[in-house]
Amino acid sequence: MSADTVVVWTIDTRVPVPPDVLDARERHRAGTLLDPDARRRFTTAHAAVRAIVGRAVAVPPAEVRFTYGVHGKPHTPGVQLSVAHSGDLSLLALSVHRAVGVDVQAVPDEGQAARMAARWFPPAEAAGGADQFTIAWVRKEARVKAAGGRLVEGLPVRVDGPVADGYRLADLEVPGRRRAAVALAGVEAYDVVRRSWGG
Repeated sequence: MSADTVVVWTIDTRVPVPPDVLDARERHRAGTLLDPDARRRFTTAHAAVRAIVGRAVAVPPAEVRFTYGVHGKPHTPGVQLSVAHSGDLSLLALSVHRAVGVDVQAVPDEGQAARMAARWFPPAEAAGGADQFTIAWVRKEARVKAAGGRLVEGLPVRVDGPVADGYRLADLEVPGRRRAAVALAGVEAYDVVRRSWGG
């Protein structure tokens, strides 16, 4: 993986993965989820992330050590990463040197999209339907995740071009009525390589 490449993994969390690679923090979080489907999605996503990241940094999955930024962004030596979830779909983005953020969201109904856009988006971005709203939302979220910040800080930033406030954005194709985007720190172009886990 070169410095100008981001690898985006699509993880199907309906495919079971042995949970024995999770650390104590992840096991505790899984144990707090009362809904069995939510617990399965969480466990599968985090076990898959450990397997993929472990392969990238040549460490067994159970030995991958994550630390977390102030707003929850995961970090591990040897690779930059970001994770996003939507139902049975998770995305994992990996980059060698450039900070990375990824997001995926289901497209809401038109009324909800219009209300959220009017409340949170700059006036020039507030027009348009639910699809356009969701594209802008995932771009903003991906940029904020790359920076390790809070979404509320990034909502006013315009994302209708390929570069937003020092981060280069790329839209991603994902299954279902969802939209997704990835962002890397810096304005330089990069290649997006897609991979699939399960499914």
